[in-house]
Amino acid sequence: MDIKNLTWIIRLFQFIAALIGTLTRDEKDSILIKHLVYFLWITFFFEALVAILVQIHAIRTFWLYNGYILFSTLFYLYWFYNILEGKGNKKMIRGATVIFLVVWIVDNVTLDEQNLQKYSFLTVALITIFFAVLNFRQLLQSDETIKIRGGIDFWVAAGLLLFNMGMVPFMLLSTYFHFRDSPYYVVTIIVLNLILYGCYTIGFVWSKEKYNRS
Repeated sequence: MDIKNLTWIIRLFQFIAALIGTLTRDEKDSILIKHLVYFLWITFFFEALVAILVQIHAIRTFWLYNGYILFSTLFYLYWFYNILEGKGNKKMIRGATVIFLVVWIVDNVTLDEQNLQKYSFLTVALITIFFAVLNFRQLLQSDETIKIRGGIDFWVAAGLLLFNMGMVPFMLLSTYFHFRDSPYYVVTIIVLNLILYGCYTIGFVWSKEKYNRS
């Protein structure tokens, strides 16, 4: 069995998170949570479509992934913009958005198929880690500290933080080592995605409406 076929397991994680999100939501939930569920379904269908195109038609899909990086990053910045309080935090998110867009455009202009979107992905990872930490800080300073595990924003931040902390070393070392054909790389990516979408799934199950910010 081709080790790369194991990446279909990631599609399963995405499907489960999107499905649980759909089943546990209701009309009383904030629009932000509903947008998260939509985002997860879009991610699942996109990833599945790309995988099918590659396996059946051998289509080069790096341009599609470049577009998805743009879409997903803007969504997460939108998420943190609505979750984080204070004018200072929102100003930083707007600045981070500009920085990301500049890096993304430069990456596409100087596209290297051997190093696709390396700098964009690294920028996204560092930005996400930074705002996830700010989110935890905000939760710890709130009156809901004892019950923070009940908030969906806690689990989204936890998943993003752990996933990106695991990915950054690969991004930094990819210039010196070729990971993509390594079974260890594929297994690591699967584990990181299990953590990411596992956190989302737990968040949907455990989250309480009154702890979710609209």
